[in-house]
Amino acid sequence: MVIMEHFDFGNSIFSLEKIWDQRTAVSQKTALYLSPDSNPYCSRLNPIFSFEVEDDYLRYFNVLSLRDGVYPLLRFFFINPTPHVADPMIIIDEKLSSLVPKAWREKTLLRSLYTNEKVFPKPIEECLILISPDKDSLPLEIMEVELAKLAEKTKKYPKISFYFSSCIKKGEEYAEAASTWGYTALNLINKTFEGRNVEILDWGKLQKKSLSKVCFTHFNPLSFYFTDSFLTHDLLQRGASLLESQKTSRQVIHREELSMSHGFELVEWCDDQKRSLYDQVDLKSLFGDEIREKPAFKGYTFVTLTNHSFKQFALERARELYQ
Repeated sequence: MVIMEHFDFGNSIFSLEKIWDQRTAVSQKTALYLSPDSNPYCSRLNPIFSFEVEDDYLRYFNVLSLRDGVYPLLRFFFINPTPHVADPMIIIDEKLSSLVPKAWREKTLLRSLYTNEKVFPKPIEECLILISPDKDSLPLEIMEVELAKLAEKTKKYPKISFYFSSCIKKGEEYAEAASTWGYTALNLINKTFEGRNVEILDWGKLQKKSLSKVCFTHFNPLSFYFTDSFLTHDLLQRGASLLESQKTSRQVIHREELSMSHGFELVEWCDDQKRSLYDQVDLKSLFGDEIREKPAFKGYTFVTLTNHSFKQFALERARELYQ
């Protein structure tokens, strides 16, 4: 059991990136592809994606809050199947608890976003939907179902806005496919929200927008790439509200405030968690000892965190969790 009053979240080394920052071309390109969702933000929990920290540098930290979705988290546990005694405590989104190997459970905390009630709330006049039109993280059949649900939930709001996140800087290897998928997503939005007052925002408009009368939701049903987006924290601390409030059903052992409006609630691992993926699948027997692509790409024409078969495996697991 983690005794929270004796647990030191702070770690000055995290802020000294020149000591530990050895990001590879693959990790840099992946973070760039996911921006602005992957943009950094500050917290005592040391938020970071696992692919941004080389294995040898894990032991520099007391704690790391992994912003990973299903895909990078599975990659992390494949590369690090058992923790070293000096490895940090890690924090992951509670939705991904079944992806944690048994060997890591004593070093894992689960997190859930919380928001505070506004002292002087204003009537909500607009719902902002953050959407990443990517064929892996948002399959068409799931997008259709979830958009229909959103259209029903947001009927009472006079205006609906969309921001296509993860679209500021696409990697060259994704440009053509991403553009096509973006149009597919846009056409589906127009069809689903036909007759509604809909606006598509760009990055500049989103940054200038007044948010006191705006609620929002992150359209990320598979949580494939990330579970902790910079945009969520940015919008909440600027005055926006969540479309649906979130509250963990588990016993909270620590609340970490990130702004006057929101923060994370942490819960310890307990025996009633979902059945572990590793009780059913032996990853080593499926993929051998190496899942990372050899760094032999030309001009960044193809960059990926893992080989194709492992990525497809992660996508199947993400679909299972969604169902």
